[in-house]
Amino acid sequence: MVLLNIRQINQWERKLALPLILKLGTFGLPVGMLFLSCLLAGCSGHTSTNPAQAQPSAVASPQSRQPSVIAPSVSGLVATLEDDVRDLPDDQIAWTTYWKLCWKPYAGAQEYELEPMTGEGAGRRRLHQSGLCYRVEVAKGQNAKTLGFFNRELMLASLAGQMTYRVRAVLSGDRVTQWSATAIVGQSEKLNSPSSAKARR
Repeated sequence: MVLLNIRQINQWERKLALPLILKLGTFGLPVGMLFLSCLLAGCSGHTSTNPAQAQPSAVASPQSRQPSVIAPSVSGLVATLEDDVRDLPDDQIAWTTYWKLCWKPYAGAQEYELEPMTGEGAGRRRLHQSGLCYRVEVAKGQNAKTLGFFNRELMLASLAGQMTYRVRAVLSGDRVTQWSATAIVGQSEKLNSPSSAKARR
């Protein structure tokens, strides 16, 4: 009886071994099927215990392709602070301060993309929106009306330098603009260009 070393059977040899499979079928269907599965799938003396190794390699998504970057960047960025006050009983007030970032419309923009950035670098999640302004809460409180916005400036000062945002326009044809200047959350400012933001750092 001739024993075959299946590990040494390459792809071309598998084709040549098909007649042998047919002969093995005469000894019983299970034997022939087992041999056929080894030839097609490849038999090995090692069995993987990691399910991830049995999965096919991931195919890159078309969305992972980097878009084309064009100039100029989004301009006219203005950051402001907006206060919302609500009267409460017993001469109390509830107040909230929002930081609002707006920019000029960009010709041909389908939407705008905002990227949050901290001292550790860019955030993982970017924001997409069709409007020309983005607003986020930066301070709030509830206190006696005579105290005004109690500790508001202290809350804003605690945010200094912790978070910034920059904006770019998303265009058709898989194109985006260069990033705008970065705006510091919690501060009122007018940004002219990316170079002006770098100069402030």
